[in-house]
Amino acid sequence: MKDSKRKLAAIMFTDIVGFTKLSAKNEPAALELLERQRDLLKPIVEKHNGEWLKEIGDGLLLSFEGNIDAVRCAIEIQTEAKIVENLTLRIGIHQGEVVFHGGDVIGDDVNIASRIEAYSPSGGIVVTDKVHSSLARDPLYQTIDIGKPDLKGVAQTISLFCLSSHGLPIRKEVANNKNSKKVLLKNNLYLYSVIILAILSIIIYITMNPFLKDSVSDLSIAVLPFANMSADKENEYFSDGITEEILNSLAQIDELRVAARTSSFAFKGRNEDVRSIGKKLDVSNVLEGSVRKFGDDIRVTAQLIRVDDGFHLWSNTYDRKFVDIFKVQKELSDAIADQLEVKLIGNDSVTKRSGTTNNAQALDLYMRGRFLWNQKKEEPLLKSIEYFKEALTLDKNYALSQAAIADAYFSLARIKRWTIDKNERNEILNNAEMNAIKALEMDPSSGEAYAVMGILYSGLDVSREWKSDILKSEEYFKKSIELNPVYPTVYQWYSEFLRSQENYNKSRLMIDKALSIDPYSASINLTAGEFYSNKLGRLEEGLEYFDKAFNFDPSIIYGSANFAYTILLERFYKWEKAEESWLHAYKTDSTFYGTLWGMTAHYLNRGMLSDAEKYFSKLLFHYPIGSGKMPTDNDTYDLAAYKFLCSDDFKNAQDAILTRVKYDPCIDWLLFDLSITFSKLNEIGKGLKMIDSLNYLCSHRKHIYNVQPITNEDRIKLESFSLWSKTILHSLDGDKTHIDREIKKLESNDEDLDVISARAHLRIFSKDNKKALDDFEILIDNFEPPRFFLKNPFYDSVRRYEGYDRLIKKMNLEYKNL
Repeated sequence: MKDSKRKLAAIMFTDIVGFTKLSAKNEPAALELLERQRDLLKPIVEKHNGEWLKEIGDGLLLSFEGNIDAVRCAIEIQTEAKIVENLTLRIGIHQGEVVFHGGDVIGDDVNIASRIEAYSPSGGIVVTDKVHSSLARDPLYQTIDIGKPDLKGVAQTISLFCLSSHGLPIRKEVANNKNSKKVLLKNNLYLYSVIILAILSIIIYITMNPFLKDSVSDLSIAVLPFANMSADKENEYFSDGITEEILNSLAQIDELRVAARTSSFAFKGRNEDVRSIGKKLDVSNVLEGSVRKFGDDIRVTAQLIRVDDGFHLWSNTYDRKFVDIFKVQKELSDAIADQLEVKLIGNDSVTKRSGTTNNAQALDLYMRGRFLWNQKKEEPLLKSIEYFKEALTLDKNYALSQAAIADAYFSLARIKRWTIDKNERNEILNNAEMNAIKALEMDPSSGEAYAVMGILYSGLDVSREWKSDILKSEEYFKKSIELNPVYPTVYQWYSEFLRSQENYNKSRLMIDKALSIDPYSASINLTAGEFYSNKLGRLEEGLEYFDKAFNFDPSIIYGSANFAYTILLERFYKWEKAEESWLHAYKTDSTFYGTLWGMTAHYLNRGMLSDAEKYFSKLLFHYPIGSGKMPTDNDTYDLAAYKFLCSDDFKNAQDAILTRVKYDPCIDWLLFDLSITFSKLNEIGKGLKMIDSLNYLCSHRKHIYNVQPITNEDRIKLESFSLWSKTILHSLDGDKTHIDREIKKLESNDEDLDVISARAHLRIFSKDNKKALDDFEILIDNFEPPRFFLKNPFYDSVRRYEGYDRLIKKMNLEYKNL
């Protein structure tokens, strides 16, 4: 065959289970699922040296050089696919000769691969005997012989094997096994009778059982925070702790979906109908109750409510001594399980969660610690660590308490990262690592401890200078997910890690998974807000997530989280709301660097110079330059430069920029402002030499801020800013040939906002104010406004031009602030 190419290859065929039904029910969701499949699987296929041959509806046809590569790829695909809702795959792998012809792939062996996929269990992998021969000698791969199916249109006799290792689901035998046809024929009559009776039973059951009608997911429950009925309000830790213990106990039932703790606790103290809460949490049942603790006695009252109609399925009251708390937990959990087994045809039972204690006093201390830990603030976190340590003195094998110490230390490092020096930060991180390792020694199945190890080694902001091992970090995250696939925090942290690696597709899958498990978590919604706005450029969605986080827990929006949220409000020109947010953050913590920096910039953007000076002075008071309180003073120098520029103090502005570039000569937009200072101080010649010097020094740097590697793209951008800054100085010296030439190079691009911004700034100095304002309007309409547009002297000439007033109004700024 002309232009055809034959080669021996391992051929993989995948198919999405239930895709046809999903397409009929929700076509947009089905199309989005295909896109997510593509985004998730393509990098995995490339990683294993595979070739993406063809997409056939929801199916994929892939080829690999060797069988082992194909099998390893399939295992990783099935592991990662668990993260994406509705992406349940069947996979079949066969080895044979493939014919590539005219951009297509054909042959009998391709047909075999497509046929055997149907014999895979949902989420599983089947291989033919040709592939199995490559696995037989490797103990890493375990398989089950499931027979020889009768494949339509295939003359060959094919033996099939189902992979049973790596936590994959299995099937015991194919239904149309050639070796068992006679047996099947003899039993057909009996089989048909059983099927008919089963169908009739199901129909009768569904008809008679109202519990199954219009159900969200019958095997689902939310445990709402039990009310504290004790006279002592400080016993609230106990009612919250009992709630968590019951929730975690029920979560051990594989068949039961339990709403995440954070989402359930989002409704604490709200006078809202239980049925409404259940619908918001997407569950069919709600457990609520109360706890009274008086001396050594406790009373726990609980009731199980059906969301659909508010019917009380079960209730009970337990009067016990505190030392019998474990019996109460078990009795209550077993009672709920019994109810669900009867009503919801569940067949699982409650098993004890790993890493727990049998010491009632240790549990009490742990619950006190968790109550404080959940507040995620410095003083409560420090106190929580004391309680967790005290619990360990009573039970040295209390792994959950040990893991909680690790988590608390990491949370502490994040909260304090801007207010402590490197040595103190590293000491905190060392404590987090040490306690996570101890927790894993006590309980190797602790998904929570593996998650802490993952975030510690991720190289993200807080731990970048302490320890960074990207491969280990990802390994720990995957292990955590394997051990505890419903732990929302690991997906949140893994998303942050993937975002730092610029793997935005997979990062989105992870944060979306975290949201699906725990939709009412303020922390997870914050992470989603930052990701969607900063990395995906989907500003409106990002703001929605931020607003949700604020509504769920107003106290969580402070510090770095508030910084990202409020900057986004400013990008949408919601200045009053942004000011409220800054003031709220300042009231929460008046010493946080990000808040003081952000408030100074906020008032500079609004032209309110006295307010800007007020908060900048506070910033310098708490973080004096050269004090070592910050990893670097670069951000302070940047802000100082703009504060001086907006006040027409050109000498101090220039000094701030030149001091800053001693530590990092690789700057872009700040070079434009540096050019202005040389112009205003009549030092154009000196400015040209300085820009050349900085460009030379930067060309020998490998990292920005000594951390971020400089890519070729970064290098081109930095060199462009150097050239443009020089053209600005030349134009101010009367030579406009350079700047006109650079503008002409940029004129053809009206899509890239960075290009439009550079062009707008250059046009100011070519005296083309109308076109400059036209470009600035594009930026403003896309929420990428010029910084400090009201007061920065860079914009002096356009400020006097007709049309500037209209842009200021678009940004919701007013001249009364000038």
